[in-house]
Amino acid sequence: MHNTILPPFKAAAEAGVATFMNSFNDIDGIPATGHKQLQRDILKGKWGWNGFVVSDWGSIGEMRAHGYAEDKKHAAQIALNAGSDMDMESYAYETCLQTLLNENKVRIDQINDAVRRVLRLKFQLGLFEDPYKYCDENREKNEVYAKEHLAIARDVAKKSIVLLKNENKLFPLSKKIKSIAIIGPLSNEKDTPLGNWRAKDEYNSAVSLLEGVKSMVEKNTGDRTGEEVVQLYIRDLVGSLVRPIKELKGFEKVILKSGETKTVTFTINSKVLQFYTINKKWEVEPEKFNVWVGCDSNASLKKTFRVIDK
Repeated sequence: MHNTILPPFKAAAEAGVATFMNSFNDIDGIPATGHKQLQRDILKGKWGWNGFVVSDWGSIGEMRAHGYAEDKKHAAQIALNAGSDMDMESYAYETCLQTLLNENKVRIDQINDAVRRVLRLKFQLGLFEDPYKYCDENREKNEVYAKEHLAIARDVAKKSIVLLKNENKLFPLSKKIKSIAIIGPLSNEKDTPLGNWRAKDEYNSAVSLLEGVKSMVEKNTGDRTGEEVVQLYIRDLVGSLVRPIKELKGFEKVILKSGETKTVTFTINSKVLQFYTINKKWEVEPEKFNVWVGCDSNASLKKTFRVIDK
């Protein structure tokens, strides 16, 4: 778990993410909502994170469906003790925490800590000065579907597309192409792409696949500047625990003009080489390592080096 599941969450915590949401699933038989080691011991303890944890919809009450909580009251007890700060929808905290406190099944310092974390964020958002700061009709009119926001969303969507192979240099599409077949029942569908979590999106307001391709044909003409992601992979050849065959340890996006060459530099230090070992701590073990650099996990530029224990 420390080597494969937790690293991206730790990176998010270190980057200053304000909240985490616990999930519906269980980990090693313990629902994430009631997982004390994950929420209270690691996230808030070892990592020193000071945001708040919110339930995923009714995940507190749904611990009953897991067979992990007897009733809503028991679910509230488990969740608060485990470090879940906010009950989004189960109403378990609202209806049961006072009774649990009176029965000494939860502690007042745990409740205070949860409240403190929630109020801290509300203060940082300016909600004490203006409780309706983000519920303003003028703000909604000016910012929802604002051109600059749509441009950012479009850029993010564009950069999330992965082209596995540009066979025969098909892209960017040329105006010489006379026709493109868009096939399927959703090809010109403008509502389904909005999905279930559409909030207040207007019916049939999405850009259909057909419309998107027409726009792409208009824009993708002539020579283009290209983007590439240079990637660094490491393999610890012998470890106290089984190590990945290739592990992504660094990447950098570069923009290249036609015919341009750039040099990308990666630093390999103890943070890159360490892992959560059999000793239950993060450390670098003195062994041989393979290192690859390339544009994907099939990178062929490879070297081997050894870490020496001084």
